[in-house]
Amino acid sequence: MRRGLKFKNTLVTALVLAIAGLASPAAAQQSDGFMGSDIPFNPAHGDGVPVTSRPHPELDPNGIRTGSMILFPTVQAGVGYTNNVYGATSGDTGDGYEVLSPSATLVSQWSRHSLEFDAGAGFKRFMSQSTRNETAYSLQTSGRIDLGTGDDNIVALVHHMRGFEAQYSGAFPNNAAGTVGYYQTEGILRGTFGVDRVRMTASGKVNDLNYSDTPSLSGGVIDQQYRNRTEYQSTVRIEYGFPADAIAFSEASYSIVDYHTATLTQPLRSNHTTRVLIGGNFKITPLIRVMAGVGYERRDYDAQAYASISGTVADMRVEWLPTELMTVNIQVSRKVEDAIYVNSPGYFAAAGRIRVDHELLRYVTLFGEVNYERDAYVATSRTDRQTQVIGGANYALNRHVKLQPSIRYIDRTSIGYLAGQSFKELRGEMDLIFNW
Repeated sequence: MRRGLKFKNTLVTALVLAIAGLASPAAAQQSDGFMGSDIPFNPAHGDGVPVTSRPHPELDPNGIRTGSMILFPTVQAGVGYTNNVYGATSGDTGDGYEVLSPSATLVSQWSRHSLEFDAGAGFKRFMSQSTRNETAYSLQTSGRIDLGTGDDNIVALVHHMRGFEAQYSGAFPNNAAGTVGYYQTEGILRGTFGVDRVRMTASGKVNDLNYSDTPSLSGGVIDQQYRNRTEYQSTVRIEYGFPADAIAFSEASYSIVDYHTATLTQPLRSNHTTRVLIGGNFKITPLIRVMAGVGYERRDYDAQAYASISGTVADMRVEWLPTELMTVNIQVSRKVEDAIYVNSPGYFAAAGRIRVDHELLRYVTLFGEVNYERDAYVATSRTDRQTQVIGGANYALNRHVKLQPSIRYIDRTSIGYLAGQSFKELRGEMDLIFNW
């Protein structure tokens, strides 16, 4: 394969945001890869350099060298306030909170092969509403063995974590007084092999999820055990690189999801899913690059109580650099998700996102983001809509200390049969990040 078309190999580092509780459950429980795929697909950028990738060697942490590896320790500490702790439709309860998230990454510096260890924890403590306190952690080991002199390699990853669902997601139960925590353990084995312009990647994954019950605002307990499951997925992707800095790909995947516990109202939601995709990564202009994919997915459930789901899935991402100091990212997607109540097997989640990053000064970047999602449930009239507006800044005081203020507004509505909670929330946070 030509050097100009050389694909980048990366190690999976998903689930970091889950520790901070900022990601949706879907993002927290699987990588936010293109098309939701388990195989990373990192496109080359356009002729410019995105704001978030601009090199600042005078501000980047040096790390601590230990032999042939480098240790990157980080501690994030902050305070925040939310005006609606419980996501209530009325009678909002506001409260302040504190967060502390230490983490460390140990990365090899070898000329061939690689090894990485990641560990982190996340502590969130509310000042009054202690039922919403969170204690999370994440442990991960990943490695890559390079084969031959080209891009061929084998990657293995093992990850275990304790995470928490965001209350604004469709998977969060109504009227929950406490958090919804879960344990996740996953293993991934992936091999990549290329000949000339053609490259094939095959991946296998096992993912186990176990949820904790949560107290109800009415005083009882909301059972979450029926969501415990083990997922098995295999994926094959074939990519072809064109001379004009473009890549075309096709992908096929098959997954089996084995749910462990049934209830009187919730039959086992075990299912198997087949999905095929086609797409590409190409440059429209020197400053606009597009990665797009479309496909078909069918999900069949073992229990007769749940109807099959099938339809079009898609993901399109646009990176635009209007100036050297500004980057605009746009994304639209449509995917299938499992529901959490018996009246519907699942829903189609159609989402849109636009984010702007602006480098105000070499040590100050500003960002703004708008997210919209519409969840249309199958076999029922329920429809959820969610809008998020996020803004903030990254201020590097020096190489080791960064200040990150942020504000987030959420407007969630749910209508139809057995609708979920509708609420609004305004949350602000100020974080200090210490790097070495």
